[in-house]
Amino acid sequence: MLENLLNSISDNPAYLAVTIVLITMITYSVIKKLFKLVTLGIALFVIYCAYLLLTNQPLPNMDEIKIQLENSEEKVTGDIKTQLEIGKEKITDVIEDSVLDPLKEKTEIIKSNLDALQ
Repeated sequence: MLENLLNSISDNPAYLAVTIVLITMITYSVIKKLFKLVTLGIALFVIYCAYLLLTNQPLPNMDEIKIQLENSEEKVTGDIKTQLEIGKEKITDVIEDSVLDPLKEKTEIIKSNLDALQ
């Protein structure tokens, strides 16, 4: 079913154009929301720092924040690499199952037909 949908989209230029426009709109929307989220986070951080200054409390130590961010970066990078490897394995399995196996079968049929002709 999904293959038929992808084939019909790729075969018809009008469907392809509509699909590209929709993907572009969705991507723009996601980026816009992420930008708003980052802006909100920065604003909240500035308000928090202003609150700390007004109440005469010490600001967080930047070295500690840097170490925490580096640790988080290492963890996130490791998680992303793991997920990419899992994704590559799944894609490879799908390609082998849906593309390579039928091609191998057809190749065997063609070889047997050629052998029969000789």
